[in-house]
Amino acid sequence: MNKIPTAEELESIKYDLAIAGRDVDKCYTANEQAAWRIIGEDDYCQVISLGCDEYLLTGDCPDIWTGDDLRRSRRDLALACGIGEQVATDGGDYQIIADIADGGEGDEGVCVYVGRHITLGHCDLIARDNASYWVVGDEDNRDRNRDQWDIIEDRCGRIDLEAVRRVDADLADWLADRRKEAIEG
Repeated sequence: MNKIPTAEELESIKYDLAIAGRDVDKCYTANEQAAWRIIGEDDYCQVISLGCDEYLLTGDCPDIWTGDDLRRSRRDLALACGIGEQVATDGGDYQIIADIADGGEGDEGVCVYVGRHITLGHCDLIARDNASYWVVGDEDNRDRNRDQWDIIEDRCGRIDLEAVRRVDADLADWLADRRKEAIEG
């Protein structure tokens, strides 16, 4: 997921952390607060990244989990969001590290992630439809790129490359170039 909280979500996070005994205005600089991210969430909890710290906020009565509890619960939450899953793509095996977008329904559904190549270690944009996973963008094939972007944008809308940039700035720049070539080509 790795999304920037809205102003309303930030106020809710501050409130929950205050109930759990953490005064964020005293504990974090303005720059750290500007970099807050919701790493993952479900109906029961959120994993929040604040500066160098990560918190798992749980339930109706907020509690901050740390240490082994955080790692165990974050792993469960991340796997529920698809993060950490290893998938086979047309470009090799990847581990999903960020959820970027999803759209469409049923057989027309598409999910878009950032994945880290298991062997080579670099990141790529990964798309999933009902049948397969594929790496988005090909340096040498504009037609393929145009087809991929058309499918993704038709079902998910235009991909927020800033969300990709927060994970891997070089990948976001590379994708912007591939998209531009595909559209203009």
